[in-house]
Amino acid sequence: KGTRIIQEHTYSDLSARLERIGNKKRAKLTQKLLRTYDRIVVGPQTLAAPPHGEVAPHLRRGHFRMQPHGPQNSLRKVIFIAPTWIRADRLTVNNTAPQR
Repeated sequence: KGTRIIQEHTYSDLSARLERIGNKKRAKLTQKLLRTYDRIVVGPQTLAAPPHGEVAPHLRRGHFRMQPHGPQNSLRKVIFIAPTWIRADRLTVNNTAPQR
């Protein structure tokens, strides 16, 4: 209730386009296809404007990073940072104050 759903079909659209193009552009589009995916974005219908100087609520997408570890943090390992809501306490439905 009070959410919006946006479906982005980037991967599916590029896959269909790959079948229609010639050999010259196929290699470049194949590389682009490896970096894309279909996604569904779910969030509130509207966001209240943040007070001056504050960050607006938003979803920070997941990403990979190199995490220092080991003796004196000299080694690195790849970890995944999960998607997270920034300033989730400020999310509203239809511009009303959040319930506590």
